[in-house]
Amino acid sequence: VAHIEKNFNASTDVFLAALIYLDNLARESIIVVSPRNVHRLFLAASVVAAKFWEDGFMKNSHYGLAGGVRLAEMNRLESKMLLMLRWHLTIEPAT
Repeated sequence: VAHIEKNFNASTDVFLAALIYLDNLARESIIVVSPRNVHRLFLAASVVAAKFWEDGFMKNSHYGLAGGVRLAEMNRLESKMLLMLRWHLTIEPAT
């Protein structure tokens, strides 16, 4: 995960949003985060967050390289993350 943060070229806010996305999915029992999947889940959530929250973002080929996955897999991970999130990318304050 540190490798992603180091090579991603995104703000800290992006990674915070990615963690919130993953926490929301885990709370809804949509995903189970484990040592085997945390890297890809965090990568996908970070890409989605970067594209939604940043004014400028990189191509998926850059994100795939930063995360150590091929472009086709990066595209698939992003698509699945958006579906799991039901395209709901805004973050509501806790009540």
